[in-house]
Amino acid sequence: MTPEPPQLPGFRQLAPLRRGRHADVHRARQQHPDRWVAVTVFDVRLPERSAAEQFRAEARALGKLAHPGILSVHAADLRPDARPYLVTELCEGSLADRIAARVRLDPHEVTAVGLVVGRALLHAHDARVRHGDLTPECVLFRDGAVPVLADFEPAVLRDYRDPGEPTPTHAAPETVRADGAVDERTDVYGLGAILHTALAGRSPVPVRPGEQERDRLARILLDRPAPPPGPPWLVDLVLAMLAKEPAARPTLHEVVELLAADGTEGRDRGLRTQPGDPASSAGLVPPEGGRHRGLGTQLSDPASSAGLVPPEGGRHRGLGTQPSRPASSTGHGDGEPKADRPLPAAAPKATTHGAGRHPSPWALTAACLALVVAVVASVLLVWPVTG
Repeated sequence: MTPEPPQLPGFRQLAPLRRGRHADVHRARQQHPDRWVAVTVFDVRLPERSAAEQFRAEARALGKLAHPGILSVHAADLRPDARPYLVTELCEGSLADRIAARVRLDPHEVTAVGLVVGRALLHAHDARVRHGDLTPECVLFRDGAVPVLADFEPAVLRDYRDPGEPTPTHAAPETVRADGAVDERTDVYGLGAILHTALAGRSPVPVRPGEQERDRLARILLDRPAPPPGPPWLVDLVLAMLAKEPAARPTLHEVVELLAADGTEGRDRGLRTQPGDPASSAGLVPPEGGRHRGLGTQLSDPASSAGLVPPEGGRHRGLGTQPSRPASSTGHGDGEPKADRPLPAAAPKATTHGAGRHPSPWALTAACLALVVAVVASVLLVWPVTG
């Protein structure tokens, strides 16, 4: 059912644009300044004044996320019925629309979109803003071509939602655990789910008609996603991002680096799938010698289900130690890897017998000097007698 366009002061020509999971989005003409915008009206109501003020404050923080890969937030307020709304730039068409039309996208296109979204998330994380609900619907296209990340929403809205609503299949495992810690690594999973869906044409944990909520939760927690089609380096990266344990996932910096190199850096690092290798559930295995440059996977370490641990010094490049990230006994380790390396073959011992032995250069030099000394001494002894 198409929602009725709201009546908002300062806006005209409101028309339904799309329906989100928690909001209705409308196209509108803003009067001051005169421009086309998108108005997102959320389903929840914020009756308390403190909640309304928190919404406005968090919306202002979102408006400060000035980044070319993030949808611009222009304004925020509440309707008379206490439903909050955001005013953003207008972008029509989403990644979900492209997937629905073409089923599977070209890996180079998927890589380019993933790079834009990854860099946008890095910028948001630096400002201490998490997305927390990444889906292909969140990726819009500015002017129909340039991908931008949308649907950042104030965190206060989550406190007023129905806790009994169905769990989406793109949800990260930690978001459905009672004791799960939700942090930046949840967005790594979300980006991995977007890339998987774009490559495979379906989500990592696809919807099953008539499925009960408990069965859906069990699949989110336990089922390993099927590898999507695509180049091996990208498939390996996506599966690592979808690791069930947050500590086993690559950092967002590592994801962006690999996407920026379009797999070249990943191939240099030796990323490849090892069928049946229990040491790496995500298929990221180090080259001979036991260590990727910067990724530091240990072949002999069974504690890392995704094969990603910090490099020397125990810190990921660029992110450092996150105060909100609890230490984990799995997937992280300090020091050098303990993978056995083949010893070099011992050099054959020099024999003291037999022909063909070559004298040392030092011995030849000493013999020559001794000969010269003997000749000089002979001359000195014979000279007085002959003279």
